[in-house]
Amino acid sequence: MNQLCRATAMAIALGFGSPAVAASEADCKAMWDKADTNNSGHISGKKAAFYMDAMDISGRTTVAVDRIAAEEFIAACMADVFKNANT
Repeated sequence: MNQLCRATAMAIALGFGSPAVAASEADCKAMWDKADTNNSGHISGKKAAFYMDAMDISGRTTVAVDRIAAEEFIAACMADVFKNANT
């Protein structure tokens, strides 16, 4: 019983019991700046493939079928659509 209490306390201290926090607008803008390397205001092609797939899975759509605009990206990011991005 003592070990269970210690394990529970440790899990709470490490944050395993706390809910996830959505990405901030600043974090999402930084992620966008990293993705939109040529500052065109949209990403497309191979650069957009991961993000397009994540948006499709989450049920989000984009105005253009072959690219993501900055506003669409930021909104999806703030909704944690890209939370598993390793880019």
